[in-house]
Amino acid sequence: MSSAKEKILDELQELDPSDSMSAAMDLITRALDAIEPPSKVDEAILEMIYSKEKEAMDYYLRPLDDDSIYNRLIALNEGVGNKDRVERYKRALDVRQARRWALLADSQAVVGNNSKASRFYKRSLFFGPTEDVIDEVRSAAARSEKRIEKARKEIDRSMGRLRSDPGSRRIALECIKYLMDLDRQDEANEILEEYLKDSEEDFDLLFMKGCILFSRGEHEGSSVIFERLTRMNPDSLKARRCHNWSVQMMDMGEAAQD
Repeated sequence: MSSAKEKILDELQELDPSDSMSAAMDLITRALDAIEPPSKVDEAILEMIYSKEKEAMDYYLRPLDDDSIYNRLIALNEGVGNKDRVERYKRALDVRQARRWALLADSQAVVGNNSKASRFYKRSLFFGPTEDVIDEVRSAAARSEKRIEKARKEIDRSMGRLRSDPGSRRIALECIKYLMDLDRQDEANEILEEYLKDSEEDFDLLFMKGCILFSRGEHEGSSVIFERLTRMNPDSLKARRCHNWSVQMMDMGEAAQD
């Protein structure tokens, strides 16, 4: 056995996935580098990677945070004909997709775009969340559908009331929220901008502006507004929560785009 192979196997053997997921991913990536291209695949290292990846998933209750690792493992295990491991890694990729879509759905539900949230929850369910969260995803999807149904029933009536009483901030906010539920963001923003002209410091109107920007994927802009709102009202849980979501989406980058 070569010293390089011994070193990798020893490091994998000593790896404790609970130390950190990043450490586990770094070592598994180095192990993959050591056995590629496929002509140099070493079954002992593949078996050890399989064992350590499983330990990490059992500990963190989710796959490793890197699709590229699973894509490499799928290709390598297909090369040696290990169908069981290939299916496990493909399932891990599906679980990652399910988690991603559920996360995006949750974020849209928070800012009130329940049409987008519903679509994203359905995508999550298509990929198949793990058993410990699938009921939660289904319940969230049902809540979004209920909001959409209510918005469909009420939007025309609410818009009619606004036409009759165009000075009503309360009715305007009601219309904006229903329009957001229905993913009619441009209409919601058109109403909002009219009211913001005379109420630039209105907390609720600014909050809806942040929600519209967030739902459009303009997370930097929404972050600025929600941060401003937390300064205006430090006790506002919804402003802090939406600011945190905005920052998280910026950190996710392209993965946060639908």
